[in-house]
Amino acid sequence: MPPEFSTRVGDEAAAVQAFVSRHGRVPRWSGSRAPRSGDLAGEPVRELWQDESWRQIILTAQHAKCAFCECRVDTHAWPLDHFAPKSRVDELVSAGSETATGAVHGRHLRGQHPVGYWYLAYVWTNYLAACFNCSTRWKKTLFPTSPPAAPSPGGAARPLVLNPFCGPDPELHLRFDQDGLIHPRSGSAYGFETIRVCGLDRTTLNGHRKRTAMSTDTALDQVLQLALARTGTIGWWLDWLRSLTAPDALHAGTARSLVRDHLAAQLGAYRVAGAADVGGLLARAGVTGGVDSASWDQVWHVFYFVRAGQWWK
Repeated sequence: MPPEFSTRVGDEAAAVQAFVSRHGRVPRWSGSRAPRSGDLAGEPVRELWQDESWRQIILTAQHAKCAFCECRVDTHAWPLDHFAPKSRVDELVSAGSETATGAVHGRHLRGQHPVGYWYLAYVWTNYLAACFNCSTRWKKTLFPTSPPAAPSPGGAARPLVLNPFCGPDPELHLRFDQDGLIHPRSGSAYGFETIRVCGLDRTTLNGHRKRTAMSTDTALDQVLQLALARTGTIGWWLDWLRSLTAPDALHAGTARSLVRDHLAAQLGAYRVAGAADVGGLLARAGVTGGVDSASWDQVWHVFYFVRAGQWWK
């Protein structure tokens, strides 16, 4: 968070709180300057979060990728997403589908809570960089929680839409297959709602992720085969795999999911066959449970030992 953020938004946040207390509704947001006359006079509507320097900080932290779908966002015209919608909260009636032009057809929402998370309008951790499709066409004012509850300062309800900065870790709740299709991992409610709310199973995304999945499968197969055979040089393939799973790579989550699942399957096969000291390898990498529940740093540490020649007995 920028050091000047709290000071600059303090008065505006206090004014919003006073307005909601007085009128029982959220003020109308209209731009960077408060109107001086007319029916909006006196309403605290300034969208201070649109400060360009602040937007660039958020964009840099996200490697210029959408927080939800990991596509590249337009660095000049991307919509800043209030993770928890500030004005109102709706619920999804019908999911709809993506048309050939990228528009959304048949997706219907209905009002759920007329007063949204106004108290998070000027909270830094509620801001995300999102692409137009995820934020404006699909997510809109949807924000399911557990348990279902109206927005309330200090409320204990947990958001079920995954936030890459606030946890839980999306990698532990989303799974991608070899065709680039997305699924909730192990029936995760977080995964299910994030896919549904943000439209992460739309056709165009499936196509983008499939290309990443094909590259990941190729690199991963080569790394594991060469490591087990102890022939050839795996360095080039491992470097390619690292680039596909790097934080700034498009659809890195897809690549990491495939690595995690493929590695877990291979380790299971090697354990049964006695072809590798699987237990010792995982212990050296700091993995105490299964690969499917390990952090990405732990998963990648397994490959560090592979490259160092500590894979086999």
